Amino acid sequence: MLRKFLTLTAVITLVPLAVHTSYAQGVKEEFAEKNGARAIGMGHAYTGVAEGLTAILWNPAGLNSVQNTSFYFSRYEGFSFTVSDPSGGEVEDQISFNLFSIGMPIKDIGTFALTMNLWDLGASEVTSVGQDLTGLDDQSLWMIYGSFATKFNKKIDIGVSMKYIREKLSSMEGGIGTSVAVDIGVLYRPLEEVPVQFGAALLDLGPNMQFKNEYQSDRLPRRIRVGVGYNILKHLLEQDRFNLLLSADYERFLVGNPANDGFFLGTELSIEATEDMLLGLRGGYLSEEGELNGALIGFGLDWRGFSFDIARELGVNPLSDRTFYAVSASF
Repeated sequence: MLRKFLTLTAVITLVPLAVHTSYAQGVKEEFAEKNGARAIGMGHAYTGVAEGLTAILWNPAGLNSVQNTSFYFSRYEGFSFTVSDPSGGEVEDQISFNLFSIGMPIKDIGTFALTMNLWDLGASEVTSVGQDLTGLDDQSLWMIYGSFATKFNKKIDIGVSMKYIREKLSSMEGGIGTSVAVDIGVLYRPLEEVPVQFGAALLDLGPNMQFKNEYQSDRLPRRIRVGVGYNILKHLLEQDRFNLLLSADYERFLVGNPANDGFFLGTELSIEATEDMLLGLRGGYLSEEGELNGALIGFGLDWRGFSFDIARELGVNPLSDRTFYAVSASF
């Protein structure tokens, strides 16, 4: 009863954040960029799988899978570029994305987590009215999450994240925008004897990203994701040493014209090499609006509560394929 009351209270409190005004100029689609090497290696098909702290970005209901105090860090680097400095030289810079998360379960209540998604967007050139170069200005994006998930009943997990968003495009007036948003997710296991799980999440529900006033604002990338995960070997062979996880996701933006669609497929073959060691091989494919489509691969190692994951894009990004790294520990 306490779990249900806390969850219902959180949802009722946060629903008003989903409203938006009619003054928005665009959609902050880049805020939908994801992190987490395991999920990336599975082709972004993670809404129905949703395990561990990284599930916060995909489906907050998956946070309920965290059964011990856990720490998580994931990083990847974007493309490199050069900017000119006031001395006339050129400086090479690079975009980087860092995710920090800590989660703690509380018996008979649920799991709480605090997450920081920090983007270093590099430097931009600052010019005077006469277009003379006067310096460089750092750009950044912060997304700070407070998350909670719990078991609604034997078959259903639910979760919610409240987040604060701050984007700095410049140090000048109107160069910093802020907003708040909420993510809501659910996981459903319809059959006790079949290891299949369905997931759904509503993401980035909140007011427009406002920089100077309501006329200079952008809509958050409000969207819905649905997915399914099925452990076929566990089902057919009734054992836990070899597992083959199959997953599929669909994503649709609720803003923008036309609305963007994305389709994602993933798989993970995991092997219990020893009693304390689990190895995972991953692969996936994604297809989104525009030029983002292609294959992804990944690898994972879990040993006595410590894990390392790596994932790589294969022709997905027209700018530059990226490599994702993650480490985690649970106690």
